[in-house]
This record gives sequence, structure tokens and C-alpha cells, in this order.
Amino acid sequence: MWPFRRCKKKWDTFIIYSHRESEVRAIKPLADAYEQALKSRGVSSFYVWYDGAEIGSGRGESKAELASKIKDGLDNSRFTSVFLSPEYCGS
Repeated sequence: MWPFRRCKKKWDTFIIYSHRESEVRAIKPLADAYEQALKSRGVSSFYVWYDGAEIGSGRGESKAELASKIKDGLDNSRFTSVFLSPEYCGS
């Protein structure tokens, strides 16, 4: 049983990262492996706020709309998972 299930949040963890091509190649597989590792350890109901799924490319949306979606993800996630790449400081 996943600990802390009493907490009423929409997502278990929040994952966001820069979408530079090099970062997607480096971070997305790592984030996917993270989610699969949890599921392989019996965490069958693990809900991830993924920026790619929740906000897509972000093209065509204002900064305010993107910020609102990110804030909603943070506010409604039990944990935040941080994946940093060498390009992080430049994003």
C-alpha cells in the first residue's frame, strides 16, 4: 500500500522539466523509469502530473495560462520530483 494515501490530492507527484531537445532526450526516459520503478514495487495507483501531458508544448498559450496550469499541478500534488540536467541553469 502506498504510504500517505489519506492525503487528498489529484496527483502523487509533480514532474516538470525544460523541453529543450537535449533535455527531453535525457530527462523524459529517467522520469518514465522512475514511474515504472514505483509501479514495479507495488505502487499500482501512482498519478503523475507531467507537464507534457498536462500542458503539452505550451505553444499558443499565454505565460499566465501556463503559470496557472503549473500552479494547479503543484497545489494538487503530494510530492514534487526534481530532475535537473546540465542545461537546467540556462532554461
